[in-house]
Amino acid sequence: MLFGVVFLTIYMCSPVQEGADMGTTGVNTADNTVDQLVFESGSVGDVAVHNLLMGGPGGIPLYQGTLPLTLYLKQLASLYAGQEEFNTGLVPCGMNVRATYQRYGMTVFLVEVAPSTRTLKWIRDDSPAPYGNEATYCDACISLPYQYFFVTIDNMTIDNSPRLTSHNSVYFANQPITSLDEPLGECHFHNCSVNAYSLHCWICTQWLSGDMGLGKNPAPMQLVAAFIEWFYASGFNRSSDFHEGTSFWSRNRQELGDKRLENIAAWKRASSRNPGFVLRVKWRPSLTAREVLEELTRIPDRRPSGLLDLVNIYRAATSRRGG
Repeated sequence: MLFGVVFLTIYMCSPVQEGADMGTTGVNTADNTVDQLVFESGSVGDVAVHNLLMGGPGGIPLYQGTLPLTLYLKQLASLYAGQEEFNTGLVPCGMNVRATYQRYGMTVFLVEVAPSTRTLKWIRDDSPAPYGNEATYCDACISLPYQYFFVTIDNMTIDNSPRLTSHNSVYFANQPITSLDEPLGECHFHNCSVNAYSLHCWICTQWLSGDMGLGKNPAPMQLVAAFIEWFYASGFNRSSDFHEGTSFWSRNRQELGDKRLENIAAWKRASSRNPGFVLRVKWRPSLTAREVLEELTRIPDRRPSGLLDLVNIYRAATSRRGG
């Protein structure tokens, strides 16, 4: 069997295309950071990766194993190239998953929650503390329009077990979206920070475990469902105002110009009289669903850091193949 050396030069953060020429493959980035990987390969036509080296022939071995190079490139392409799927079907748990988006080793689930009346744990106006153990709450039974949750799952953890990330968002709409390019409305919640951590809407998850208490290897949809249930059951307080600057509730309750939404007592009264009023509110226009999906997967701390992330993909692929 003939052996050769395949040089693969990776310019990080752009799609890698699989091609017939198995020589040098490269893609551009803004900073032009270069990582050089060398694969000692098997025979042409059924190429297998035996050694993943850094720095050229005789370089530092990062991982030894066996994986068809075509499969490796396919895995690599899925890491860099965003892949989306838009649908309208219900998943078994009853949530309406309208889209999924895969990029940089993450999957974002776009979940539609139908208009409903919910009782939320809302901070009292006279609470002695804005958040924390000393904060006091009341029950707020309020009606809500369509809610669109964007929940991000990390598929590239060290133990190869899916985990919820700290970057998730929620938006409002008065009717179901029919495409990813329709603009959404800003939400009207405490605990949802404005323009924080590279996101237009950041849901506070400071004390939340990535496994949502479900243990090792939970199904991604289990994590998504558990996160949304946690969101509704959490205490809505003024944490965002103190830690990230402002929440959508604090910023928009005056800007909306709707007296029914200026304070929680008015929202409760309006909801008891006519729950459907929220479907006629002019929520502040915001990003499209596509823009939110792309925003969630291009945040700096979730991009591939270089060789380490590539090796993690390699390990995951060989582990699945028993290599």
